[in-house]
Amino acid sequence: MLTKNKKEKKAQLWVSTVLYTLIGLTVISMLLLAAKPKIEQSRDNFIIQYMLNTMESFYSELYATSISPGASRQFFITIHKGVLSFNTSNDVIMWEMPCSFAYSEPGQILKVGHITVLTENKTGYTVKAWLNLTNLINITFNANDNIVQTFGKAPRPYELWLKNNGTMVVDIQWAG
Repeated sequence: MLTKNKKEKKAQLWVSTVLYTLIGLTVISMLLLAAKPKIEQSRDNFIIQYMLNTMESFYSELYATSISPGASRQFFITIHKGVLSFNTSNDVIMWEMPCSFAYSEPGQILKVGHITVLTENKTGYTVKAWLNLTNLINITFNANDNIVQTFGKAPRPYELWLKNNGTMVVDIQWAG
């Protein structure tokens, strides 16, 4: 049988353990809370760089298809965040994403290869990147020259086919 003194020591040990555990959890929570904005910023920056590289690769494939009558190429594109749209009436491919930081000076247009980038600051930052193919490549989507086709975030890549049917038009087809 435990004496009263041993019971008090055991109780004091448990109280100390619980107290130190709570203090440790509080410190970890505060560190995570402070680091979360930087983590989001890094993630958004990675996504922007990924999409700019993907759009540049897409332009290369699109151009190669446009100068090769009868060519057909497959292209996979993964959208982690934001919306990718194909505006065939204006021959513009645009990607837009809400962002946790200013990728570039808000309101200032930035050229990255063939891609134009704009950061807007209205109710938070939005990054827009687009390929303006007007007077370069005439694009259609599923043989439609007057459509805006959009693709959003998806766990799997979208499979697109680029086809030049012997004309100066590249038809983009979604294999979904």
